[in-house]
Amino acid sequence: MSHARGLPDATLDLLQLIEIGSDMQISFRLILAAALGAASMGSAAAADLHVKAPIAKAPAAVYDWTGFYVGGHLGWAWTDKNWRTPAGADLTSYTADGFIGGVQGGYNWQTGAWVVGVEAQASWGDVVTGRNWTDPEPVPVVPIKRTGTTAANLGTVALRLGHAVDRSLFYVKGGGAWVYETYRLFDATTPGTPLLASATGTRWD
Repeated sequence: MSHARGLPDATLDLLQLIEIGSDMQISFRLILAAALGAASMGSAAAADLHVKAPIAKAPAAVYDWTGFYVGGHLGWAWTDKNWRTPAGADLTSYTADGFIGGVQGGYNWQTGAWVVGVEAQASWGDVVTGRNWTDPEPVPVVPIKRTGTTAANLGTVALRLGHAVDRSLFYVKGGGAWVYETYRLFDATTPGTPLLASATGTRWD
């Protein structure tokens, strides 16, 4: 507060009131500015309340291989055949092949990333071929013969161990297989190649 020299006391009182009023005005302005600032901050805070946070996506479900399954298959099969005399001498050899189709089914059990399973498969088809050969006997009754093989039914039973990567499964398996076959011996010397003998059998491997 400043004091004017030589002025009456009443004048000094008036000046003091004016200075006080000026101080009040300044204080009011400061308070008003502070209030406006607070209002602005409040508006900003209120605006922030309306901003939606991004919605977190749920993690994708991990595929589980546990359970039963069935399916079908189509394909091509072949089998190597070797014919020998009772003494062990080779007569002829060939590969029978043909179209097959069938069904399979099994069960898988998963623990962690490892999958253990069992599967059975049955197939049907016409895997067939044959070949002529010359009888090694000194004086054969039928010098030229023909042998043929037909594999009509086959199947497998196997255990499987695999490692799962989501919907992909990398595995190895092993088990047993069986095949039902028909064997035929023909007279290839005589026109029409008449049948001399036939037999059927089931082999396990």
